[in-house]
Amino acid sequence: MGFDLSFMTVALKAGISAVPLTTALSGGAFAVSFLCGTVFALVRLNNVPYLSKLLQIYITVIKAVPAILLLYIVYFLIVDGFNAFSEALRLNVTSKNISMNVIAVIALSLNGTVTVSETIRGAFLSVPRGQYEGAYSVGLTGYQTLKRVVLPQMIPVAVPVLCNNLIVFIKMSALLYYISVTDILNAAQIPATINYKFLESYVAAALIYWAICVAIEKLSKLLERKLSRYRDK
Repeated sequence: MGFDLSFMTVALKAGISAVPLTTALSGGAFAVSFLCGTVFALVRLNNVPYLSKLLQIYITVIKAVPAILLLYIVYFLIVDGFNAFSEALRLNVTSKNISMNVIAVIALSLNGTVTVSETIRGAFLSVPRGQYEGAYSVGLTGYQTLKRVVLPQMIPVAVPVLCNNLIVFIKMSALLYYISVTDILNAAQIPATINYKFLESYVAAALIYWAICVAIEKLSKLLERKLSRYRDK
């Protein structure tokens, strides 16, 4: 059986229809991970008593758990937990009322927060300690030091890695197929359920992911060029 190029086009169109949902879920999870990851990084950098140790344990555990396994754990915890909660309060709702998109964002965020946190933490650590001391010595406050000295130096370091993190989120979204979210991979496979031409569907999905990741890489290069002036100063 040869490769059916015309059917790949059909699968390609089906996959493209799911691009908005995939990018929305990945982007939403990335935004949540960025906010939480920044807080995590600041807590660990400042060695906040007890909390920094707890976060270190969380990061160590999440790093060791495969993304697909974490997705299943989150799925069953939310579904079973919500049903038990609803039953205890005698509510007329079940886990069927929970959108799989919400579960998807939560699962991706739990995993991605660790990666983004390490990225932000590394960017902060890239600024020499002497820069802080020099800023304080001329009378700058903590906020002024962060705004005028630290951020201009750490942002050019963080942006390329954060763009790579976003690419990882896009690729991880393919796992959402396993909880019946109609992402790019799932949508591309739907036409193949009729004639079983799954190879064509997989290739079509791969092309879409590739195109999205190339676009993000182009954006990353553009941002790097715009931010390079901070390194030159």
